[in-house]
Amino acid sequence: MRLLPFLRKYMPSSYSTKALKRKIEGKLCRINGRVETFSTFELSSGQVIELEEKELSREALFLLYQDEDLSIYNKPAGVVSSCSFFKARFLVHRLDKETSGALIVTQKQAVLDKMILLFEEKKVEKTYLALVDKRVKKEEGRIESFLAPKQKYNGQTIYASSSRGKKAITEWVCLVKGVNASLIECHPLTGRTHQLRVHLKEMGHPILGDTQYSKHFTCPFYARRHLLHAYRLSFPHPTKNSLNIEIKAPLPADFREALEFCQMAHFVELFDKEK
Repeated sequence: MRLLPFLRKYMPSSYSTKALKRKIEGKLCRINGRVETFSTFELSSGQVIELEEKELSREALFLLYQDEDLSIYNKPAGVVSSCSFFKARFLVHRLDKETSGALIVTQKQAVLDKMILLFEEKKVEKTYLALVDKRVKKEEGRIESFLAPKQKYNGQTIYASSSRGKKAITEWVCLVKGVNASLIECHPLTGRTHQLRVHLKEMGHPILGDTQYSKHFTCPFYARRHLLHAYRLSFPHPTKNSLNIEIKAPLPADFREALEFCQMAHFVELFDKEK
């Protein structure tokens, strides 16, 4: 029997079919301890199926910065980067659905064009925080590879290093190590799709909760989304030459919960003081 029909049979009054499918796709179902996101997964005798009650809570959208040209929001995890959601004509850049953090939008075509030029000229500095599996051995590093599409998974394209790909460069620093996990500060020098997720996976330290790029994690924390946060943006204002914008997006609750579980709570305190 496949997963969804099995749950419908043995939990007929608990959830609707739509609700069960949403839980499976939302990483709330585990089979023998491994997250399964396909409702069509074929079950075998003796497997243990766990269904989580609590869904990922979406934090409120709030504004980090705004002027007549730009708005910068702290995007919650679970929100698709779309103009309609942010009530904007243009997205200056995008974040994956599960990635939280600073996102720039604008209402003006001229401002969008200038921001695109700033990105092309490498004048936009981006800093991400990633909570990754296991304790890293090095304290810092630089990853260079060529990324290209590899396969389709759960409706999304999976990327990997390939000689046919586009050049991708990431510099990283380990901020703190905890129980079977490390907090990494990432500085992408290029903007390839899934760049940080692929680079950290290929380094041997996939982002916790990133079940598209890793099926097994050493860290016991159960992350309901990949724990990647767009923490900081710094760039010259596109129309005001003397103004430099620097924005930091506060850590969301689930990221803080994971840090505390991995015994990195002292970093959360330092982070709050820095704000």
